[in-house]
Amino acid sequence: STVQQREVHVDVPVELDRKGSPGLKPDDLKEAFTRTRSCLLIWGEGGAGKTSLACQIAKWGMSDAAPMRPCEHRMLPVMIEQDLNLEVGKDKAVLTEVIRGKLRDLTGVDEAPSQEMVAHLLKRKRVLLIVDGLSELNESTRNKVRPLDPEFAANALIVTSRLEEKLDGVTQTTIHPMRIEGNRLASFMEAYLAQRGERALFDDEEYFDDCRKLSVMVGARDTTVLLAKLYAEQMIGSKEGVEETLPENIPDLMLQYLNELNRKEDRLEDRVVHSAAKIIAWECLKETCRPTPAKIEAVLVALGGDDAAEERIKYLQVSLRLVQVIGEGRDRVKFALDPLAEYLAGLYLVEHYRNDEQLWTEFLAKADAARGAPEAIKGFLLAVRDCCLCKGAELNVTAFVADELAKRAGLDPEAVKKAQVEQRVRDQIVRLSLPVDEDRWNAAKALAKIGPEAKPALPALIVALKDLNWYVRESAAFALGRIGPEAKPSVPSLIETLELTGQNSIDRHPSVRESAANSLRFVDPLNPIVVSALTKALTDRSSKVRLSAALALGTGDVQQSVVAIPTLMAI
Repeated sequence: STVQQREVHVDVPVELDRKGSPGLKPDDLKEAFTRTRSCLLIWGEGGAGKTSLACQIAKWGMSDAAPMRPCEHRMLPVMIEQDLNLEVGKDKAVLTEVIRGKLRDLTGVDEAPSQEMVAHLLKRKRVLLIVDGLSELNESTRNKVRPLDPEFAANALIVTSRLEEKLDGVTQTTIHPMRIEGNRLASFMEAYLAQRGERALFDDEEYFDDCRKLSVMVGARDTTVLLAKLYAEQMIGSKEGVEETLPENIPDLMLQYLNELNRKEDRLEDRVVHSAAKIIAWECLKETCRPTPAKIEAVLVALGGDDAAEERIKYLQVSLRLVQVIGEGRDRVKFALDPLAEYLAGLYLVEHYRNDEQLWTEFLAKADAARGAPEAIKGFLLAVRDCCLCKGAELNVTAFVADELAKRAGLDPEAVKKAQVEQRVRDQIVRLSLPVDEDRWNAAKALAKIGPEAKPALPALIVALKDLNWYVRESAAFALGRIGPEAKPSVPSLIETLELTGQNSIDRHPSVRESAANSLRFVDPLNPIVVSALTKALTDRSSKVRLSAALALGTGDVQQSVVAIPTLMAI
């Protein structure tokens, strides 16, 4: 199921050994696989796409096409994504035994290959071992992943982790998937929908509008791969009639994802699924502030300790595949998606802690003491903060909590505000090119409200001065004025717009010329060329244009404007 859920793969930027790359390719890894012991570490926050990237490398490793393979020969991937059997944890061969069992399952034979054969396959890199989520596994299991231990059998190893593991200090290739930047979000969404075969569901206007909503949703932060994928699936659901509206914030996105999973004939009510999922999520995070397996006895008690509690775990596991029951004794529960667990646990907190300052203070102290904090638990801190911001007013959450979480997650309030404005500007620049007149008009008005910080939109607004719709042209001219002196590169275009007067005028709408005159007043009133253009505008056939030109001349330098006095006296 782990691989099936990651069938669609879209390249994202990565840091490969601390050097930026627009996307990982098989050739990037060939040097690593020429080493006697090839060790790859894929590390990053929850939802960054670590497991997806590991699965993609595994597919390359199995490829029939030699150029697609990072190694000279094909490799059979074996993935370990849960703790090893603690009862045999002292046995040095426990890892090999688990791999033997995995190979028997993969090949469908009655008996597992011999220990000697498996050891040989591991030594020759015929088996690619993937240890998924090392940072979330228990200490006993972590101690079995020791590449420099002479007893460690695997010479081809991929480890995913939330932490930048040292792995015994072995020579390793590190891959750090990056978040999707705001200006690349539309490209990622387009590629994902195309691979899903669903891009044709959306016309350009709908597509860009939905991307804008996602940008607003994530705010100042760039987007994780998982959030973008979940939102894309919600977009598809809204077009296919599964969802009526798209969510407006990340916590609601997570709850709507649960609703989508829960669309079955014999299903539990959504509210029951939400409640059970939140409780289990909190049980998985409350000890370490990271999504780790929780003891099933504790989960059952938290769910009520009755038969219904067992049924709910089974429903979330079998029907929704939301959680997994793991361990030799099937004695622990874990979430299939870490970021989902983080947001559901965050919702549990805000619903139960509300305005209890003592509980929140205790939670923050526990978070500070967590292993690897704050970096290792940053995803959870941001998830709880999002839940506070979205649900806090409704649930009367203590005001200081969101600020404290932001500090621990490394969010500078001023930087957040700046990034939010930059994202809004990028969104409106995109909307200025949409085919519907009203969208372009609203985009220009939105940029006007932003003011000087909308300077990056200058090229798009200058183009909009020649829009076929007159009220788009008027709003574009107005927005340039609101940007102020930072908009000086637009002066020639504003003058051209202002001078389109008389019977031969291309622009017969005086409101556009009036707006251009007003904007010149705020952009560059001291410029002699501007004074000359405004003086000519004093003879415009529209009284509103003449008034705007006179007011603009009164704003500029007296010495420069003196040339307009005769014309002003003649009005």
